[in-house]
Order: sequence, then structure tokens, then C-alpha cells
Amino acid sequence: MCQQRLESNVIFNMVRESNDHGPFNSWDRQPYIYRVDENASGANSLLAISPQTQVLHKNVVLNFNFKEGVQCGSIAIDFDDESSQYNVTSNVLLYGGVKCFDGMDRHVFNNLVVYPFASPMAGSACFHALSSSRNRSSEHTHFVNNHCVLRPTDYPSVCP
Repeated sequence: MCQQRLESNVIFNMVRESNDHGPFNSWDRQPYIYRVDENASGANSLLAISPQTQVLHKNVVLNFNFKEGVQCGSIAIDFDDESSQYNVTSNVLLYGGVKCFDGMDRHVFNNLVVYPFASPMAGSACFHALSSSRNRSSEHTHFVNNHCVLRPTDYPSVCP
């Protein structure tokens, strides 16, 4: 299975019917089996169940619906329901932050998050995550070296 990359895109006006997620929303509820080497077959095939790390790199994500405004859409990048093995690097996120609930091995670093408070559905934080005391799988989630543009009264992260 090849590594999946979402790279060098401008993403906007994606959430037109819900305020439950944002332009990038992922779920990983079911495991799947794949060949580590796609060219191997038979007895030489090594099978794996854990997906390779998926990469979101150098994107501009505008969490804004041009018809409904900021009230439609909540998080710019939303990893939910066991979404695992993601690297989110060097992106610009406008009007929404990053949410990491119920999954493993999510690394969010070197991103610029601008005005996450613009979405009333998500709140004002750049980073939303479950604490590891609430969910053990969230222990391997990292939010490092990101820059957040906030108001003086906002908190950079929320960990319920």
C-alpha cells in the first residue's frame, strides 16, 4: 500500500450541510488487511493491518462556507473515530484548528493556525484532543511547534 499524501492544495467551501466537521474529516473505524509490498504474491506476501502514515503537507485550508459563513463547519482538520497514523505539517489553517479524538500516532507540527475562534461550533482553540486519562489511545498524539493567532482571552488547546 502506498503512502497517501494530500499536498500543496487550497481547500475551501467544502462543508455545506453540517457544522459537525470541517473541510478535512476522517474516520478509521474498521481495520483492513493489505500487502506491504504490492508486487509480492503468494507465500512471499507479507500482510499488515496498520495503515501507513498519511501526510497532509503544505495545504491552505479555509474553514469557511461561502454560502453560510463560519457557522457551517467547525474544525479545519478533524481526526475522529480512531483516525490514526497522520502527519500534518507546514499547513495554513484559517478559521479552524485541529481535532484529534480517539486515535493514535497523529503528529501535528510546523503549522500556522489563524483565527480558530471564527467558528462558533468549535470554540477558540487551535488544538482539540482527548486527554490520555480519558482515552489511552490519545497518548501518541503530538501538537508541536505550531503557531496560533488567537485573541488574548483564548486558550491554545482544549483537552477534555
